[in-house]
Amino acid sequence: TWYGEGQCMYSHYWWAPLKDPDKPQIEPWQLDEFSTTYKLFSRNPYFWRVDPEGNQLPYVDRLIVQIVDAEIYQLKVTGGEASIAYYNTQFDNIPLYKTNEKEGDYRVILHPGVSGNACKLILDGWTHKDPVIKELFNTIEFRQALSVAIDRDEVNRVIYQGLGVPRACVPLNTVSYYKEGWAEYYAQFDPALANELLDEIGMDKRDSEGYRLRPDGEKFSFIIEYVADHWTPELELYKEYFEDVGVKTILKLQDGGILEQRRINEEVMARVHSNPNQPVSDERNLFSGAWAWTAMFDDNTQWGYYIADKRRAVIDDLPEGALLPPDWRRMKTSRDDELEGRKPDLWYIEMEELLDRWSLTEMGTPEYRELGQQFIDQQVTALWRIGAVGLVPTAMLAKNKLGNVVPPNWIAGFPLDHEYVQTWMDQLYWKE
Repeated sequence: TWYGEGQCMYSHYWWAPLKDPDKPQIEPWQLDEFSTTYKLFSRNPYFWRVDPEGNQLPYVDRLIVQIVDAEIYQLKVTGGEASIAYYNTQFDNIPLYKTNEKEGDYRVILHPGVSGNACKLILDGWTHKDPVIKELFNTIEFRQALSVAIDRDEVNRVIYQGLGVPRACVPLNTVSYYKEGWAEYYAQFDPALANELLDEIGMDKRDSEGYRLRPDGEKFSFIIEYVADHWTPELELYKEYFEDVGVKTILKLQDGGILEQRRINEEVMARVHSNPNQPVSDERNLFSGAWAWTAMFDDNTQWGYYIADKRRAVIDDLPEGALLPPDWRRMKTSRDDELEGRKPDLWYIEMEELLDRWSLTEMGTPEYRELGQQFIDQQVTALWRIGAVGLVPTAMLAKNKLGNVVPPNWIAGFPLDHEYVQTWMDQLYWKE
């Protein structure tokens, strides 16, 4: 069955090579042995790929994967104990990696970033339970003011060592339907404009400390909630920028469970995604997972909980062992049902319909490009996500004698994780 977490499916699904040594598979290496501290792989004699000379891949006969905690990982890779490391390297450690290159007998390769923006400020206040805050967040000028209050060049210098690209929270410019101006949309540093926009929407009055009041005259604090402490330095800069234009800002490092409950209760104004590489912003990932870019679906926004609850209700009503129908997502949607007497706004419904149409097109066709641009343009201009710096590189450490580490025909935008293993790692080799 597909529905549920059956033991059989869990054992044999796509991650099974890491859990099931007996499963026939077509990966370059097969799992021979594993424990809580290591995994041993040997070359798969039935692997299907060959090189241009007809030699069967992979070139490397054996893999030894050590399982360590995050702190030990950094010590081992900087000490030169890893043949190749990339998945859990840390951007902040790039200077340390470079310093230890010679002693560790490795080289540091900066792989181009695949995320349109690293620290994505997600605005959930547009469904806030407080009607004044909800109206404020649904005012585009408020979101525009927050965006132009940020000094993206300074964020890039201070947080990303100048290695990223200051830009709005938009896809990579390599997507076929990219629209000129997306990366610059309200991404200029313009505190004067921010002040002007905030004055225009009724936040022109201030308290005794100089912070802006809500349009109804009550005190206002812009609360940003997040669960990953590595965002604190960048968010402290945001706090400085927002308060420079009179918006009192509170940073709240939050327990994940508490944050989720607050979102369900429609109490969150803004938050930051914990993973700097999500959402991946290349063409393939955007098309297959465009919902990750949207102000919709599942748990991506506070509205999403209500939509997802309806869809989960459909699944819960199915008999045990039943397969989900292909169009299950359409069985109960915001177009037909109400929850607590409410329906999403018309723009939300239109956005959902546009995504449905786009998902049914063939990738690369004129219709695909036209609908893709329309759909992403809605997300960009709505500013439900505010970003500062994107295309932040990922550090790869590779032994100097390891060859074919950087694929000459690497596809722009491919994430440096399992994609690397699946598309190129079988061609690594040891130099004489």
